[in-house]
Amino acid sequence: MDGADGFPPSLAGMIGLLGRVTHFRCDRTRYDVCHHSVRVLMGRRSCVRWIVHLYQGYFTRWIAWQLLQRARPPRRIGFSSNFGLRSIDPEVARICRAGAQRFAKLGCVINEEAPDFSGAIDCFQVLRALLFADVRGDLLPQERSRINPDIVWNIEKGQCLTADEIIRAQRQRNMLFHRVAQFFDDYDLLACPTVAVAPFPVEQRFPTEIAGEKLTTYIDWMFLTFIITLVGCPAISLPCGLTQDGLPVGLQLVGRPHGDAELLGAALLLEQALGFDRCVPLEI
Repeated sequence: MDGADGFPPSLAGMIGLLGRVTHFRCDRTRYDVCHHSVRVLMGRRSCVRWIVHLYQGYFTRWIAWQLLQRARPPRRIGFSSNFGLRSIDPEVARICRAGAQRFAKLGCVINEEAPDFSGAIDCFQVLRALLFADVRGDLLPQERSRINPDIVWNIEKGQCLTADEIIRAQRQRNMLFHRVAQFFDDYDLLACPTVAVAPFPVEQRFPTEIAGEKLTTYIDWMFLTFIITLVGCPAISLPCGLTQDGLPVGLQLVGRPHGDAELLGAALLLEQALGFDRCVPLEI
Protein backbone atom coordinates (compact mmCIF):
# COMPACT_ATOMS: atom_id res chain seq x y z
CA MET A 1 0.00 0.00 0.00
CA ASP A 2 2.14 2.87 -1.23
CA GLY A 3 1.43 3.55 -4.89
CA ALA A 4 4.81 2.08 -5.84
CA ASP A 5 3.47 0.85 -9.17
CA GLY A 6 3.13 4.46 -10.29
CA PHE A 7 5.87 6.71 -9.02
CA PRO A 8 9.05 4.70 -9.90
CA PRO A 9 7.94 4.31 -13.55
CA SER A 10 7.00 7.99 -13.67
CA LEU A 11 10.42 9.10 -12.43
CA ALA A 12 12.16 6.76 -14.87
CA GLY A 13 10.11 7.50 -18.00
CA MET A 14 8.37 4.12 -17.80
CA ILE A 15 4.80 2.88 -17.94
CA GLY A 16 3.50 1.44 -14.69
CA LEU A 17 0.13 -0.22 -14.13
CA LEU A 18 -1.77 -0.90 -10.92
CA GLY A 19 -4.14 -3.34 -12.40
CA ARG A 20 -7.02 -5.70 -12.09
CA VAL A 21 -8.93 -6.10 -8.83
CA THR A 22 -8.94 -9.88 -8.39
CA HIS A 23 -10.94 -9.96 -5.15
CA PHE A 24 -13.48 -7.39 -4.14
CA ARG A 25 -15.99 -7.34 -1.32
CA CYS A 26 -17.96 -4.28 -0.38
CA ASP A 27 -20.73 -3.61 2.11
CA ARG A 28 -21.62 -0.66 4.30
CA THR A 29 -18.68 -1.17 6.64
CA ARG A 30 -15.73 -2.62 4.75
CA TYR A 31 -14.31 -3.79 1.48
CA ASP A 32 -11.18 -5.74 0.56
CA VAL A 33 -9.17 -5.44 -2.63
CA CYS A 34 -6.22 -7.27 -4.14
CA HIS A 35 -4.23 -5.80 -7.03
CA HIS A 36 -2.14 -7.21 -9.84
CA SER A 37 0.60 -4.89 -11.09
CA VAL A 38 3.07 -4.79 -13.95
CA ARG A 39 5.76 -2.31 -14.99
CA VAL A 40 7.08 -1.96 -18.51
CA LEU A 41 10.03 0.17 -19.65
CA MET A 42 9.04 2.73 -22.25
CA GLY A 43 10.86 1.82 -25.47
CA ARG A 44 10.61 2.31 -29.20
CA ARG A 45 7.53 0.09 -29.46
CA SER A 46 4.09 0.65 -27.95
CA CYS A 47 4.35 -0.44 -24.35
CA VAL A 48 0.62 -0.35 -23.68
CA ARG A 49 0.29 -3.11 -26.28
CA TRP A 50 2.84 -5.16 -24.36
CA ILE A 51 0.87 -4.68 -21.15
CA VAL A 52 -2.24 -5.98 -22.90
CA HIS A 53 -0.31 -9.07 -24.00
CA LEU A 54 0.94 -9.60 -20.45
CA TYR A 55 -2.66 -9.30 -19.29
CA GLN A 56 -3.79 -12.23 -21.41
CA GLY A 57 -3.74 -14.32 -18.26
CA TYR A 58 -6.71 -12.18 -17.17
CA PHE A 59 -8.29 -11.32 -20.51
CA THR A 60 -8.96 -13.95 -23.15
CA ARG A 61 -6.96 -13.57 -26.36
CA TRP A 62 -10.15 -12.45 -28.13
CA ILE A 63 -10.79 -9.67 -25.62
CA ALA A 64 -7.13 -8.60 -25.81
CA TRP A 65 -7.32 -8.44 -29.61
CA GLN A 66 -10.59 -6.48 -29.47
CA LEU A 67 -9.03 -4.05 -26.99
CA LEU A 68 -6.09 -3.34 -29.28
CA GLN A 69 -8.12 -3.11 -32.48
CA ARG A 70 -11.20 -1.26 -31.23
CA ALA A 71 -9.95 1.03 -28.49
CA ARG A 72 -12.23 4.05 -28.21
CA PRO A 73 -11.50 7.36 -26.53
CA PRO A 74 -13.38 8.08 -23.31
CA ARG A 75 -16.25 10.55 -23.57
CA ARG A 76 -15.64 12.58 -20.41
CA ILE A 77 -12.43 12.95 -18.41
CA GLY A 78 -11.92 14.69 -15.10
CA PHE A 79 -8.53 16.26 -14.42
CA SER A 80 -6.98 17.57 -11.22
CA SER A 81 -3.38 18.56 -10.57
CA ASN A 82 -3.48 17.82 -6.83
CA PHE A 83 -7.09 17.08 -5.69
CA GLY A 84 -6.77 20.14 -3.46
CA LEU A 85 -4.67 18.15 -0.98
CA ARG A 86 -1.06 19.39 -1.24
CA SER A 87 1.20 21.58 -3.35
CA ILE A 88 2.89 20.16 -6.44
CA ASP A 89 5.64 21.38 -8.72
CA PRO A 90 4.06 23.94 -11.12
CA GLU A 91 6.06 22.61 -14.08
CA VAL A 92 4.82 19.06 -13.42
CA ALA A 93 1.24 20.35 -13.22
CA ARG A 94 1.61 22.23 -16.51
CA ILE A 95 3.07 19.27 -18.38
CA CYS A 96 0.40 16.87 -17.10
CA ARG A 97 -2.45 19.25 -17.87
CA ALA A 98 -1.13 19.61 -21.43
CA GLY A 99 -0.82 15.82 -21.69
CA ALA A 100 -4.41 15.28 -20.56
CA GLN A 101 -5.60 17.92 -23.04
CA ARG A 102 -4.33 15.72 -25.89
CA PHE A 103 -7.49 13.67 -25.30
CA ALA A 104 -9.47 16.70 -26.56
CA LYS A 105 -8.08 16.10 -30.05
CA LEU A 106 -9.69 12.64 -29.86
CA GLY A 107 -13.09 14.21 -29.23
CA CYS A 108 -13.07 13.89 -25.44
CA VAL A 109 -14.55 16.45 -23.06
CA ILE A 110 -12.05 17.33 -20.33
CA ASN A 111 -13.18 19.13 -17.19
CA GLU A 112 -11.30 20.27 -14.11
CA GLU A 113 -13.32 17.91 -11.92
CA ALA A 114 -12.35 15.13 -9.51
CA PRO A 115 -13.79 13.10 -6.66
CA ASP A 116 -13.61 14.50 -3.14
CA PHE A 117 -10.42 12.98 -1.68
CA SER A 118 -10.56 14.95 1.58
CA GLY A 119 -9.20 12.89 4.46
CA ALA A 120 -7.48 10.43 2.11
CA ILE A 121 -3.91 11.24 3.18
CA ASP A 122 -4.57 10.77 6.90
CA CYS A 123 -6.61 7.65 6.15
CA PHE A 124 -3.75 6.17 4.14
CA GLN A 125 -1.16 7.01 6.79
CA VAL A 126 -3.16 5.18 9.47
CA LEU A 127 -3.81 2.08 7.37
CA ARG A 128 -0.21 1.93 6.16
CA ALA A 129 1.08 2.19 9.72
CA LEU A 130 -1.31 -0.55 10.82
CA LEU A 131 -0.04 -2.79 8.01
CA PHE A 132 3.62 -2.15 8.91
CA ALA A 133 3.01 -2.90 12.58
CA ASP A 134 1.21 -6.11 11.66
CA VAL A 135 3.72 -7.38 9.09
CA ARG A 136 7.03 -6.02 10.47
CA GLY A 137 6.39 -5.26 14.13
CA ASP A 138 7.93 -8.48 15.42
CA LEU A 139 11.29 -7.54 13.85
CA LEU A 140 11.86 -4.43 15.97
CA PRO A 141 13.11 -5.97 19.24
CA GLN A 142 16.00 -7.85 17.57
CA GLU A 143 16.54 -5.98 14.28
CA ARG A 144 15.91 -2.31 15.05
CA SER A 145 19.48 -1.23 14.27
CA ARG A 146 19.29 -2.82 10.81
CA ILE A 147 15.95 -1.30 9.80
CA ASN A 148 15.65 2.03 8.00
CA PRO A 149 14.66 4.73 10.53
CA ASP A 150 11.68 5.73 8.39
CA ILE A 151 10.35 2.18 8.53
CA VAL A 152 10.93 2.06 12.28
CA TRP A 153 8.86 5.24 12.58
CA ASN A 154 6.09 3.70 10.47
CA ILE A 155 6.02 0.50 12.55
CA GLU A 156 5.93 2.39 15.84
CA LYS A 157 3.19 4.67 14.52
CA GLY A 158 1.13 1.58 13.82
CA GLN A 159 1.79 0.10 17.24
CA CYS A 160 0.55 3.31 18.89
CA LEU A 161 -2.72 3.54 16.96
CA THR A 162 -5.93 3.49 18.96
CA ALA A 163 -9.01 1.48 18.06
CA ASP A 164 -10.85 4.73 17.34
CA GLU A 165 -8.18 5.83 14.85
CA ILE A 166 -8.32 2.52 12.99
CA ILE A 167 -12.12 2.46 12.88
CA ARG A 168 -12.19 6.07 11.66
CA ALA A 169 -9.70 5.28 8.87
CA GLN A 170 -11.68 2.24 7.73
CA ARG A 171 -14.86 4.31 7.61
CA GLN A 172 -13.08 7.09 5.71
CA ARG A 173 -11.86 4.57 3.16
CA ASN A 174 -15.34 3.19 2.70
CA MET A 175 -16.80 6.68 2.17
CA LEU A 176 -13.97 7.57 -0.21
CA PHE A 177 -14.67 4.48 -2.30
CA HIS A 178 -18.32 5.45 -2.70
CA ARG A 179 -17.43 9.06 -3.61
CA VAL A 180 -15.08 7.82 -6.33
CA ALA A 181 -17.63 5.31 -7.62
CA GLN A 182 -20.19 8.13 -7.84
CA PHE A 183 -17.69 10.24 -9.82
CA PHE A 184 -17.48 7.46 -12.41
CA ASP A 185 -21.24 7.63 -12.91
CA ASP A 186 -20.55 10.83 -14.87
CA TYR A 187 -16.94 10.41 -16.01
CA ASP A 188 -15.11 7.65 -17.84
CA LEU A 189 -11.60 8.49 -16.67
CA LEU A 190 -9.73 10.48 -14.04
CA ALA A 191 -6.36 12.05 -14.89
CA CYS A 192 -3.74 13.64 -12.64
CA PRO A 193 0.05 13.82 -12.30
CA THR A 194 1.63 10.59 -11.11
CA VAL A 195 4.17 12.31 -8.87
CA ALA A 196 4.09 15.81 -7.40
CA VAL A 197 7.75 16.48 -8.26
CA ALA A 198 10.13 15.88 -11.13
CA PRO A 199 12.86 13.26 -10.63
CA PHE A 200 15.30 14.36 -7.91
CA PRO A 201 19.00 13.49 -7.32
CA VAL A 202 19.62 9.87 -6.38
CA GLU A 203 21.62 11.04 -3.37
CA GLN A 204 18.47 12.64 -1.93
CA ARG A 205 16.41 10.18 0.12
CA PHE A 206 13.13 11.96 -0.54
CA PRO A 207 11.81 15.49 -1.12
CA THR A 208 11.28 17.56 2.02
CA GLU A 209 9.56 20.51 0.34
CA ILE A 210 7.37 20.98 -2.74
CA ALA A 211 6.55 24.41 -4.16
CA GLY A 212 7.34 26.03 -0.81
CA GLU A 213 5.27 23.58 1.27
CA LYS A 214 7.23 21.65 3.92
CA LEU A 215 6.59 17.91 3.96
CA THR A 216 6.19 16.10 7.27
CA THR A 217 6.82 12.41 6.43
CA TYR A 218 9.01 10.46 4.06
CA ILE A 219 6.09 9.47 1.82
CA ASP A 220 4.22 12.78 1.54
CA TRP A 221 5.58 13.38 -1.96
CA MET A 222 3.87 10.16 -3.19
CA PHE A 223 0.35 11.24 -2.25
CA LEU A 224 -1.03 11.34 -5.79
CA THR A 225 -0.51 7.60 -6.19
CA PHE A 226 -1.10 6.30 -2.70
CA ILE A 227 -4.55 7.85 -2.34
CA ILE A 228 -5.61 5.96 -5.49
CA THR A 229 -4.59 2.64 -3.91
CA LEU A 230 -7.25 3.19 -1.23
CA VAL A 231 -10.16 2.84 -3.65
CA GLY A 232 -9.30 -0.28 -5.67
CA CYS A 233 -9.36 1.42 -9.07
CA PRO A 234 -7.04 0.37 -11.89
CA ALA A 235 -4.47 3.06 -12.69
CA ILE A 236 -1.70 3.49 -15.24
CA SER A 237 1.15 5.98 -15.47
CA LEU A 238 2.20 7.16 -18.93
CA PRO A 239 5.20 9.35 -19.75
CA CYS A 240 3.70 12.57 -21.09
CA GLY A 241 6.57 15.04 -21.38
CA LEU A 242 9.91 16.34 -20.20
CA THR A 243 10.85 19.21 -17.91
CA GLN A 244 13.14 21.99 -19.11
CA ASP A 245 15.98 19.94 -17.60
CA GLY A 246 15.00 16.93 -19.71
CA LEU A 247 13.50 14.93 -16.83
CA PRO A 248 10.47 12.68 -17.49
CA VAL A 249 7.02 13.46 -16.11
CA GLY A 250 4.23 10.89 -15.82
CA LEU A 251 0.47 11.32 -16.22
CA GLN A 252 -1.68 9.00 -14.13
CA LEU A 253 -4.92 7.71 -15.65
CA VAL A 254 -7.45 6.12 -13.29
CA GLY A 255 -10.34 3.95 -14.44
CA ARG A 256 -13.54 2.89 -12.76
CA PRO A 257 -13.43 -0.24 -10.52
CA HIS A 258 -13.03 -3.34 -12.71
CA GLY A 259 -12.50 -1.02 -15.72
CA ASP A 260 -9.06 -2.37 -16.69
CA ALA A 261 -9.94 -2.99 -20.33
CA GLU A 262 -11.37 0.49 -20.88
CA LEU A 263 -8.41 2.06 -19.07
CA LEU A 264 -5.87 0.21 -21.22
CA GLY A 265 -7.74 1.19 -24.38
CA ALA A 266 -7.68 4.87 -23.39
CA ALA A 267 -3.99 4.62 -22.44
CA LEU A 268 -3.18 3.10 -25.82
CA LEU A 269 -4.86 5.98 -27.64
CA LEU A 270 -3.16 8.61 -25.49
CA GLU A 271 0.23 6.94 -25.94
CA GLN A 272 -0.25 7.15 -29.70
CA ALA A 273 -1.42 10.78 -29.50
CA LEU A 274 1.52 11.85 -27.34
CA GLY A 275 4.08 10.06 -29.49
CA PHE A 276 6.40 9.93 -26.51
CA ASP A 277 7.53 6.40 -27.36
CA ARG A 278 9.25 7.87 -30.44
CA CYS A 279 11.31 10.22 -28.26
CA VAL A 280 13.00 7.62 -26.08
CA PRO A 281 15.43 6.27 -25.16
CA LEU A 282 17.10 9.65 -24.80
CA GLU A 283 20.64 10.20 -25.98
CA ILE A 284 22.65 11.22 -22.90
